[in-house]
Amino acid sequence: MGAGQFSIIFLSLCGIAISFYAIHVKRAKKLDTTYTALCDLDETFSCSVVLTSPFSDGFGVVPAVLGDDNPFNYSNASVGVIFYLVLLALSLSHSPKLLLAACLLSLCSCGFSVYLIYVLVVVLRKVCLVCYATHVINLLLLGLLASRWRVSIREGNKRKAA
Repeated sequence: MGAGQFSIIFLSLCGIAISFYAIHVKRAKKLDTTYTALCDLDETFSCSVVLTSPFSDGFGVVPAVLGDDNPFNYSNASVGVIFYLVLLALSLSHSPKLLLAACLLSLCSCGFSVYLIYVLVVVLRKVCLVCYATHVINLLLLGLLASRWRVSIREGNKRKAA
């Protein structure tokens, strides 16, 4: 296992851990409104405000369009756990097709990250350290997965030529 693959595994595991922490913060705050998360530093730096906002479920889009009771209205953090698990599984492959699928998923996550950063800065006007950590992880994963995909294509071409 190379450094790139190790980095992908490490970042995916970090993404899973951060997503589980976000789920914990959301549940704890809903059960106890006085709960203060580790990432709640002041009025502006407050992940619990962000993680309990309407944008924390279905990316703020599903509930607005399809309603709160829609079966596709999962918390963003729950989707994050599944996303990072899928990326982790795909990244273990040497198949260029599976690595391309991982790259495309990662590219989509970066698109959602841009949208969610907009929501943080413009709509909610909050700083969410947990959220920004996942956005950085998403960007790093995209770069690492794209690099790994290019290497898998080169290796496949070398095998065909031999």
